[in-house]
Amino acid sequence: MTHIAVIVLILGLCQLQALLAGEVLQAGEIDSSKVEVGVYEENKPRRIIGKLAIGVLGGGFFGLAGGAVGRNVGGDETYEPFVNTLIGGWVGYLVGVPVGLSVFDPYDQFKYSLAGSLIGGAVSLPLLYSEEDLWPALFITPFVGAAILSEFSRELPENRRVSIGLLPGPKGRVSAVATLQF
Repeated sequence: MTHIAVIVLILGLCQLQALLAGEVLQAGEIDSSKVEVGVYEENKPRRIIGKLAIGVLGGGFFGLAGGAVGRNVGGDETYEPFVNTLIGGWVGYLVGVPVGLSVFDPYDQFKYSLAGSLIGGAVSLPLLYSEEDLWPALFITPFVGAAILSEFSRELPENRRVSIGLLPGPKGRVSAVATLQF
């Protein structure tokens, strides 16, 4: 009795997976075909927009935390608490952006995102001393650098496939055969 329950469960899962994959087989097609399901498809614009939004939120959160820590750092009388707050907030932002990007995208590599943010921050420092008012570059270039290196270092997920087939058995029985390919 348990064998029948297991076969019914496997066949039920096969039908569910086939429906999720968008493939419905007729009774005549089941005997000689295999169904492949579980192919990974991503919504790239949604992933990128979500990744950028979480990166900005992560940068803001870590920037606020870094600013709070910087305000409380004392001991050096040449800097005012306001300057310490700005420096701490900027350093927190440099770390927070790649953290946010990597939290949203599990296939991202954090070390490359962090490197992109630090490179972007280093590129933006000389812009502070230019004649024009380019201080927004302090926040834009680390974000852009982290996002670009995050996308280039992204490892694509492997396509995992499940192949399911029905084979005729002895005495007119049908056996379900599932093969997992990694």
